[in-house]
Amino acid sequence: MCWPMLIEQPPLAFFDTVPYYNRGLQIVELLSQSFMGAGDSNGGSAIAAAQEAGARAIRSVPYSLFTYLTAAPLGFAGTAIIQSALVLLMLGGAVGRIRLLPDEAAAPLFLGCLLLTSLPWFGVFIMPDLFAAAILLYAIVLVNRFDDLNWLQRTILGLIAAWAIMCHYGHILLAVGAFGTALGLRLLQWRLRPAVLIFGLAPLALALVANALFSMVAFQSSSVAPKRLPILLARSMEDGPARWHLQEHCKTHNYTLCEVLGEIPDTVSGLLFDEDSGLKHATADQLDKIRQEEPVILLRALQEYPLQQIGSLLYNSADQFISFGLEDFGQVAIEPQENGRMEVVYTKDRDRTVFVAFNVIQVPVMLFSLVVVAVMFWRREFRAEDRAVSVYLVILGTLVANSVIYGGLSEPADRYQTRLVWVIPVLTAVFWLRRQKGYGRSCCFCCASTGG
Repeated sequence: MCWPMLIEQPPLAFFDTVPYYNRGLQIVELLSQSFMGAGDSNGGSAIAAAQEAGARAIRSVPYSLFTYLTAAPLGFAGTAIIQSALVLLMLGGAVGRIRLLPDEAAAPLFLGCLLLTSLPWFGVFIMPDLFAAAILLYAIVLVNRFDDLNWLQRTILGLIAAWAIMCHYGHILLAVGAFGTALGLRLLQWRLRPAVLIFGLAPLALALVANALFSMVAFQSSSVAPKRLPILLARSMEDGPARWHLQEHCKTHNYTLCEVLGEIPDTVSGLLFDEDSGLKHATADQLDKIRQEEPVILLRALQEYPLQQIGSLLYNSADQFISFGLEDFGQVAIEPQENGRMEVVYTKDRDRTVFVAFNVIQVPVMLFSLVVVAVMFWRREFRAEDRAVSVYLVILGTLVANSVIYGGLSEPADRYQTRLVWVIPVLTAVFWLRRQKGYGRSCCFCCASTGG
């Protein structure tokens, strides 16, 4: 799964990779100081000290710690291998035993999946994107093979799913969409037993509790997304409604955001990420107030410009749904610093031939797998009660949710959809192979561990 490291020296990184690593290092250092009696003087809250040191907005602490703790002893290649192994384990839970497939076809077909889909590329991409696929795969487990697994297997996969949700704040909503689709389908099929409901809700509940506890310990406030960036507000400002509302009502409503901004930006990056972006000049207290004002501004903007806001949401979601590629790959390089931290360097002149070539390959592979699925439906190889129907509905529901969350509510990027769509050709290949071997037509991936 990590073969791209033979072509591109690891890590394949993005601009956020370095903040994840450095924040993990910072937390470990502060925790070490605290245990050694040299920590902060405010009750030993190491992460609170990180806030005082400049952590005005933070990304997922679990993934930050994971990145540092795996990369420090093993290099970023270690991070890639470990996160790939976790998702591969979840994939095994979704498809069952490979030995049940025809030996003469299984190996070359799976090799093709590893060479022609985006799965291995996201395995070596040092970002939490790969764990979004783990959420989709767990939803497929719930709707498909859950009844075939024992309690230990269910628990292991459930813990991986909970971890995947904790790795990014956006994964919370993605899990709601994916798990909700799976549980809803089982309810419609009269298969929603208590155990399914418990294991469907437990990973999400565990992730929410973990985030809330971290927020309470570190920041003395309860939040399931502590110190998040106001990305929804930035999205609405780029689309227009929030920007228009602020231009008209900044003086009348005395928004904190208006105190910080010299000019109201018209892009997401202009508010959040550019070197001279407005929020780069805000203090930690001002950012907290902006987070509190965000839902108020969004609601008022929606009331004033409902058609424009809804239209932008639908357009951006549709744009995200059909966007595929590796545009975000290979844009940056990582350079170690003397203090143990990392620095990101924009690689403007880097040769991107391999990424362009893969984009040319993955589109026909995806289209071919969709044609195979369509032909199977046309030949009536699926019945209404077939688990294959539920599997593809879960995939569709999750892709739609992913498009709305990351395209409509954030900013469309081709990698957001690409990190999930590899599931379609992989599972379609498994299903087709098992059909060729002659398994019953009422069940696609439902071969139990006993060989049923």
